[in-house]
Amino acid sequence: MPVPTHASAEVVKQESGYIKQVDWRYFLQVTKTTLESSGKGWTNFKTVPPKDKREYFEDVNKGLERGGLKPASEEVLDWRLEKLMRPPSQRNVRDRTANSSSVTTPPASRPFDPVRDLE
Repeated sequence: MPVPTHASAEVVKQESGYIKQVDWRYFLQVTKTTLESSGKGWTNFKTVPPKDKREYFEDVNKGLERGGLKPASEEVLDWRLEKLMRPPSQRNVRDRTANSSSVTTPPASRPFDPVRDLE
């Protein structure tokens, strides 16, 4: 099943089979460190040459296998690479907008005032 780039992490966890939190975190770490160590300096997911993507996918899957995980599909790796290459201003936008409406700010605490607070 193709994984859309707007899919949630929960959907991708199910698709990838990395259901356990420890497996999912390892997957996230391997994909991130592999991208950082590639030294390619990619800035846009859509402009990454297919040859470079294949090499990245192979390196990630080798890292996953070293950790005892099954290799990830190209669809799952495409999803992750797109997320890693997003500009910081666009990361977790859905999480911020969902949380902003449900979060209430507690009232500001005031210093103790013996006249006001002891009555």
